[in-house]
Amino acid sequence: MKRLKNATGTTVNDVVLGICTGALRRYLDAGDELPDIPLVAVVPVSVAPDLAAVRGANKVSAMFVALPVQEADPSSAWTSSTKGPGGRKRSTRHSGPTRC
Repeated sequence: MKRLKNATGTTVNDVVLGICTGALRRYLDAGDELPDIPLVAVVPVSVAPDLAAVRGANKVSAMFVALPVQEADPSSAWTSSTKGPGGRKRSTRHSGPTRC
């Protein structure tokens, strides 16, 4: 995974999202349930560095990520799925954590 991350200039989390998107696409396609639009997943996001002074609180938030399962071309789906999560994670940190 790290080799793929380094080769594509993304993160390990982006690689995992790409793998999950491909697997989900194959599953949905096999059941003839492939949608025309991306699916949306809720992904947990650590916000611990921004809240290091808060003791005892869960330092977790969530972000919505589009999984482009409708893309037949894996490289196109990869590009679509890795464009935003890192940037969305940075913007999510400003909204603060969700306490559990």
